[in-house]
Amino acid sequence: MKVKELISELEKQPQDLEVFIFDWRKNLHDGFGDSTSSGVYNFEIVHLQIEDKGEQEFYEEKYDKPFVPWVALAFKSDNYTDDGECLID
Repeated sequence: MKVKELISELEKQPQDLEVFIFDWRKNLHDGFGDSTSSGVYNFEIVHLQIEDKGEQEFYEEKYDKPFVPWVALAFKSDNYTDDGECLID
């Protein structure tokens, strides 16, 4: 999805609503059919992802295509530690 497409979709919504990232599979799993806030995340980081020159070159060599900057919409998942270790089975 392009930034302009995301903005266009968001502009169609009432402008005073809160925006969250929603992991509906986690919600379904943890809620067992009941209402739950599991899998609903606040944005913590929204930023343009541009790797340094060395990381760009590594990407280009590994995947044989040019690196393209992208926007990250990030959240902290309670399924993983800050080091990426999975906390669930």
